[in-house]
Amino acid sequence: MISSADAASVAASAVAASAVATSVAWLLARRHVDVFVLDGGYRAYRLHLRDLLEPGPRVIGVSGRTRSGKTRALRALAAENYQVLDLETLAADRGSAFGDLKGVAQPSNAAFEKKWAWAWRALDARRDVFVEDEEGHVGWCLVPPALYARMRAAPRVVRVDASGAARVAHLREDYAEDKAADAGGARARLDAALALVAKRLGPGDTARAKRLLDVGDLAACARLLLARYYDVL
Repeated sequence: MISSADAASVAASAVAASAVATSVAWLLARRHVDVFVLDGGYRAYRLHLRDLLEPGPRVIGVSGRTRSGKTRALRALAAENYQVLDLETLAADRGSAFGDLKGVAQPSNAAFEKKWAWAWRALDARRDVFVEDEEGHVGWCLVPPALYARMRAAPRVVRVDASGAARVAHLREDYAEDKAADAGGARARLDAALALVAKRLGPGDTARAKRLLDVGDLAACARLLLARYYDVL
């Protein structure tokens, strides 16, 4: 039997126009849940999301090296009432192998596509929007080609520069935030992230990074990763 909570959760997503979806819609309606069926199904819905890009605001890219503070810059711009599309927040990721330090599960690609599309729809097309320069994906979430093309064609790009000390401080702040949220899992996720970059980092530097984590010297580990991994990509 479907509970009322389950029915409401299912109804929150648009139901595709198919024989199965129609049956589900009928069942939910029997549970007194408001349901609608999309003409053309989920494929038509995804095409509609992509159509939202045109017309739209002009994209201003925000670039910079890893941990230079790009996301912090976006938040500062948003606080000053500039338009911002924060893809990392929408994807629950920080945009690198160490991006999921909080341990928050990323949305599926379909869910991510809906999130950015509706965030885009809410923007004022007459005003510029600042978007962090991404490499076609945010963690495991793919940036849709139409949006990625807009980002690549941005007429202006703002570069965020930060000193090495500031970049290390940013990484430490992110880790401290993650550790406060889940002390037991924070180190395990760091180890898992380190395993993802081990091949490119090399066995020697990987072993050194692990030793630094073992003695709690996150700052030295961060400097190693920035110098031997991120800045040579």
